[in-house]
Amino acid sequence: MKKFKTPWGHVISFGIVEGFEGSILVVKPGKEIKPHLHKKTHEWEIILQGKGLANGLRVIKGDFKYWNFNVIHGYVNDGKKELKIFCLTQPPYNPKDDIFI
Repeated sequence: MKKFKTPWGHVISFGIVEGFEGSILVVKPGKEIKPHLHKKTHEWEIILQGKGLANGLRVIKGDFKYWNFNVIHGYVNDGKKELKIFCLTQPPYNPKDDIFI
């Protein structure tokens, strides 16, 4: 398990299995994961805690999002608690595949 800081909070990565990577994205209140896309990466995400906006639409605990490659997406934590998101990526996350809009 690895933990690393980001401008919006931090990520806890559980590692890579069979070409997938599991992680938890923790977005601090008032912060955002800026709109971006990936050329190769698919993301499956479940909101574990908090509330926020995903592409301008309200998300709450239990909501599921799938982001295909080449689809612009981002999150804003407009709540008072951390927004925690379980994220499964395929292939495993590569920061070189982040294209910010």
